[in-house]
Amino acid sequence: MTRNGILGLFQEMPIFAKFVIMLAFAGGVMTGITALSGNKTSTEIATEGIRTLARDVTHITARQIAGAIKFAKTDAFTAYLDELYEKEGDYIRTINVTNVDGETIFSAGGTSSPEMSALARSAQNVAECYSEDGLAVALPILFGQYQAVVVTLKLECTPAPFLAIFADVNRAYRLWAGGVFMGMVLLGAYI
Repeated sequence: MTRNGILGLFQEMPIFAKFVIMLAFAGGVMTGITALSGNKTSTEIATEGIRTLARDVTHITARQIAGAIKFAKTDAFTAYLDELYEKEGDYIRTINVTNVDGETIFSAGGTSSPEMSALARSAQNVAECYSEDGLAVALPILFGQYQAVVVTLKLECTPAPFLAIFADVNRAYRLWAGGVFMGMVLLGAYI
């Protein structure tokens, strides 16, 4: 070896070995970029999916419980909301129903955060309201000839279950890609 170190070792290698090492390095860089990009994209997809779920489930739930609320059938709408929370509790953080005075008449998953309470008050004056991140929705339920607000349904969701699934998939992908990269490096070293 005329030169010391890695540079000298690299210069004395056959051209095919250099090519394999460079190919492995380029593959590793591209795999890393793809993994990071995929992680960001999957996070955005999960969060957008939960935003859509929050909006749609809030509207469907409001329609489902409106009649029970109008006719003061508390057992009917609380049973529906309890069942909803039990089925979708991984994705739905809280469900709250408050009357026009701001008193909670139903709660699942805990009490409302101050942000959710403010969202509910806004919904009573405006219409449907969303939190800044779009994961919480407050929707007034209206009745009567003048469409007066009777209660406000608040639903807060979380993308955490989807993100956990994506994290597991991304971790497996990175391990596999790292193994391929190391295999290419070892192959280049033995040629």
